[in-house]
Amino acid sequence: MEMNLLRDWPAPAGPARLFFASDAARRAHACAPENGVPPSEIQRAALDSSRETSAYMQGNAVRILGIAFKVFDHYDDAAFKQACEAHLQRHDVYHTGFHYRDGDWASRTVAAHDIELSAESVDLAAPGSGGADFASVIDVRQPRIPEWDLFSFSALGIENAGADTANPEFTVAVCLDHLLTDGFSVFMIFEELMMFYEAFRAGRDPFDQLPESASYADYARRDTAYCARLTPDSPQVAEWERFKALHGGALPDFCFATGLNGPEDFAPGRMTTIPDFLSVAESEAFEAACAEAGGSLSAGFTAVAALIERLVRHSERFTICTPRSTRVSEAEHYSMGWFAHPVPLEFTIADSFAETVAAARKANKAARSMIGVPVYPAQKVVDPALSSMPPEMTSLSFIDTRLIPTFRDLSAHAFTVIGTRRNAKSVHYWVNRVGHGTNLNFMHPDTAEMSAGLTAFAGLFRAIVDEVIAHGDCNIAQERDRWQTIIDHYEAAPASAVCAA
Repeated sequence: MEMNLLRDWPAPAGPARLFFASDAARRAHACAPENGVPPSEIQRAALDSSRETSAYMQGNAVRILGIAFKVFDHYDDAAFKQACEAHLQRHDVYHTGFHYRDGDWASRTVAAHDIELSAESVDLAAPGSGGADFASVIDVRQPRIPEWDLFSFSALGIENAGADTANPEFTVAVCLDHLLTDGFSVFMIFEELMMFYEAFRAGRDPFDQLPESASYADYARRDTAYCARLTPDSPQVAEWERFKALHGGALPDFCFATGLNGPEDFAPGRMTTIPDFLSVAESEAFEAACAEAGGSLSAGFTAVAALIERLVRHSERFTICTPRSTRVSEAEHYSMGWFAHPVPLEFTIADSFAETVAAARKANKAARSMIGVPVYPAQKVVDPALSSMPPEMTSLSFIDTRLIPTFRDLSAHAFTVIGTRRNAKSVHYWVNRVGHGTNLNFMHPDTAEMSAGLTAFAGLFRAIVDEVIAHGDCNIAQERDRWQTIIDHYEAAPASAVCAA
């Protein structure tokens, strides 16, 4: 599994087929009833941010979280269209669209059978050629909030998958607004589209193979009702306020300087990826060391980030925001939607890796009580005048694709998560355990200072992991001078320490 910004993804050039909602489907939605489906709380934050008129937010009006993958089969236009429509009709998160009215978000929900796609043929230029490449076409054509149809499906490189081609291959690109999906759901899109396409090509009915899915509308109602009961005295609200107070009323930042001048400044967004950060053998050795210390692989990577924080900013405590799933049933596990939000994580940074892993494990366990209460509704309970727009934060995510319910080799299909981020203020990073090892990925402001900081961060991350693999532990206090020499070598500026002790 790889990660890439849409503009940097090497989309195939040449003949392609692009599928958007048909005019008939759009008319059906415009006439659909208002069934009172609310946005979930994290959807509300995204919807509210779409109304912001700042240059920063307007530059991020198209907020795609999607996927691309290869299909090793002949291209069948009818089967592909049918597969995409079946996916849209199966999951009700696609059926509801939101519009702002009388100070709140109202919704219309279209009947599943009214959702259909229409196709257009295009001839795409090669990326970077200055012509109409895939990224530029999607940037113009992709629907955006408050439109309903925040999705598109594309078949690229189809000249290599003709009926007479000996070794057929084409590429699928699915572009969704983040409003409709989270980082887990994108794997389900891949699995369902592959299953549907193969079945429809063969004339089979694929629906008897599908696990039961849940209603995102039901989840949104449950989520909204739960957060509506929050008060300033609710433990989760109090915890968010305490956590924000550690950072002067804000949320955690990155340990190296971003090069931005204050909270209103921003820079172009960039994705930096290190696809083979650790080999399979190194990943397994590090995971074994984590287990020996009583923690998971996730706790181990979090502990490494914490040790870097201590080395760079001399912090005694590590704070970060990290996403957690809000799915509570097996049916929701197989449902499309945005079932996740960041939770606050805080723990003491010890001298050694082993002790810090133990602290990270306990902090992860304690953070479970925060699942279901994002910062957005919590801060409005305290001050109703505040926007639900998500505050800037540095976040750390961990995805283990070995645990994803897919029956196919993601790497064999060149599975790539694609997205857009035209403007950026914060650093978000992902440590992903994949079939061929471990990837390290950063979404960040594109500045010279940040480039130096990420190089230093990745170098320190690798040095600590290597020490743990070689010796089973890493004690940064025992060899402080050696670690300081490593830090000085990178010539990256630490960010100012804000977190209170």
